[in-house]
Amino acid sequence: MGIKEIVENKSGILSNYLSNLLKKQIKIKKIEFLGKGLHGEAYKATTSDNETYIVKEFMDWGLNLEFAEDRISEAIKLKRTANDMPGHVKIFGNVQPLNNQLKNLDEENPIIVMEEAKYDEYF
Repeated sequence: MGIKEIVENKSGILSNYLSNLLKKQIKIKKIEFLGKGLHGEAYKATTSDNETYIVKEFMDWGLNLEFAEDRISEAIKLKRTANDMPGHVKIFGNVQPLNNQLKNLDEENPIIVMEEAKYDEYF
């Protein structure tokens, strides 16, 4: 699932995420496409209370973002940088769709699963 599926389900996935994050009922009434930029596509979501939120997806359009790992790393760096700058718009979270919900990526303690080493030397 990508950004298009999230914005098409405007009354569900995004509303639920924002409601849980902000601890208040959020109902998305409109989502409009803002355009494509260097990193990907962006949309503006407007709530029934006329609050607005931007939803942006990093996509494989070059700029060294060919791999999913690069896009995730860039999103994490952007969040930390933006949120540390006074006066900059704040980024609520880096999320991924999972089971019709938006889940925050665990940026602090990522967990990997890998095979067991079976060799004495690798290099």
